[in-house]
Amino acid sequence: DNLPRQTRTQSVFWLGQGDRSAENAAFLRSLYDSPAGAPLRDEIIQAAANAGAENDAWLLSIARDPKQDVEQRKKALFWLGQQHRIAATEFASLYDRLTDREVKEHLIFVLSQRREKAAVDKLFDIARNEKDRELRGKAIFWLGQSNDPRVQQFLMEIINR
Repeated sequence: DNLPRQTRTQSVFWLGQGDRSAENAAFLRSLYDSPAGAPLRDEIIQAAANAGAENDAWLLSIARDPKQDVEQRKKALFWLGQQHRIAATEFASLYDRLTDREVKEHLIFVLSQRREKAAVDKLFDIARNEKDRELRGKAIFWLGQSNDPRVQQFLMEIINR
């Protein structure tokens, strides 16, 4: 291709911002898997999330797929979390199905950015039951940043164990 990367990147961005049609959504999804889209995958994920809810299931499939690049999986989770179209309960159940530690750690961050009770409940669950000590620590760290009134009592329980 003869177009500079910046021009291609901006084009993908504006597809996500502009006409939120099913055609644009389908184009972004097909571009992701094409050779031309390979260097633009991060931008395609962001644009697809911005383009509308018709891409949410596709973005979740990227996040769940262990064959996808870890960074793209994390970006899919991040942008889905930012859109607030997917319930925190969906992210909570996804955590239990993930096997990649780095993706799980990122999902803890995504949960921490949500204000729903279910997100805090899942962070409580991770802090109590996650086998990986570092992931438990991440959950506790992010709980400490939460304004949820239940967190203080939970942290006191952890301390008094």
